[in-house]
Amino acid sequence: MQDRPQPADVNVFIRGNSARQGALAPRGFLTMFGGQKFTKGSGRLELAQSIASKENPLTARVMVNRVWMLHFGKPLVSLPSDFGMQTPRPEQAELLDYLAATFMEEGWSLKKLQRLILNSRTYQQSCTSTSDKDLKDAENALLSRFNRLRLDYEQMRDSTLAACGSLNVANAGGRPTAPAAPEVDTRRSLYLFIDREVQASVPAMFDFANPDIHSPQRSVTTVPQQALFLINSPFIQTQSNKLAATLQASTGGIVDARTIEALYHRVLLRGPKPDEAEMALRFVNSAPPAPTPAPQTPLAQLAQVLLIGNEFQFAD
Repeated sequence: MQDRPQPADVNVFIRGNSARQGALAPRGFLTMFGGQKFTKGSGRLELAQSIASKENPLTARVMVNRVWMLHFGKPLVSLPSDFGMQTPRPEQAELLDYLAATFMEEGWSLKKLQRLILNSRTYQQSCTSTSDKDLKDAENALLSRFNRLRLDYEQMRDSTLAACGSLNVANAGGRPTAPAAPEVDTRRSLYLFIDREVQASVPAMFDFANPDIHSPQRSVTTVPQQALFLINSPFIQTQSNKLAATLQASTGGIVDARTIEALYHRVLLRGPKPDEAEMALRFVNSAPPAPTPAPQTPLAQLAQVLLIGNEFQFAD
């Protein structure tokens, strides 16, 4: 697409019919935001500047609200795409304004905004609640604790690949990868090809947003199919097998207390508790391999249990 050498205003097409032209519609910003007229070229650059302007703080508020939602699982304004009169006033309106003003003052930098949020005491709280908090702030509208968050589909997949040593972080950028491509299980979910005509069923099972419609906020469901998928998933089993093989190769095929500790550190980023280590050793030394068609060693089965457990699947 190219602009005309001399862009000009056009008439309104009545009911979309170019043969029925109405009044002239000058290029300009939305009337409710001042109706600034555009005179430089097509007006696209002026439109972008008007949207991302300190004179239009709505843009900053919407952006800050969505970034907050991604980190806390719950937006400050309950409807991320509707800041109108029908939307309830946020409990933390002053916080929203402060973050929006800081966001603009810092040059609209998302990196600085996220650093501000993640370094806050609010974000660094635990999910642990008390009877007093439950009484005074049952919905956590006052941010008295952190919201326990389940990893979304992309986070779960990427975390699994990273924990099992399959993720190639150097292979970033470029064109999207087809689901059947050989290298698909080495790339982040960000680079997976999304086919709008034939949508993959697995992401949809974990509340993946419909690419055909506007989806400012994903729904979060907890259904038995999700757990059944994780238990029987060839993807999870393959990654579990790879992790177990890597750990056993580093110890010469021996599965001992050091192997169990290494497994816990790789998956849960902590060492096993004494009772966990004892049960794990007892299991790997006595459990028979799983039946075909997906045989797994006991260590691989243990790895899969850790990967699909709540401690790995939830952030708290």
